[in-house]
Amino acid sequence: MANSKNKDQGFTRQPNPYAQTDGFPVDGKETEFFDFEIKESQRYYDSLTEEEQREYDAGAKELQKRMDS
Repeated sequence: MANSKNKDQGFTRQPNPYAQTDGFPVDGKETEFFDFEIKESQRYYDSLTEEEQREYDAGAKELQKRMDS
């Protein structure tokens, strides 16, 4: 084996305590951004007419069906 020398150097991978395992940084700045995005999305939805809201809801349901399947 050509790589037998490098196969096991006795090192083990340690978990990184700063790793972004859930997609959010440890400092929580992303949470503030997403709170803002949620408020803006709700403001947009509230500004739609009832007909537009029905279309929006229908599209959201269709998207959810696609994601679930």
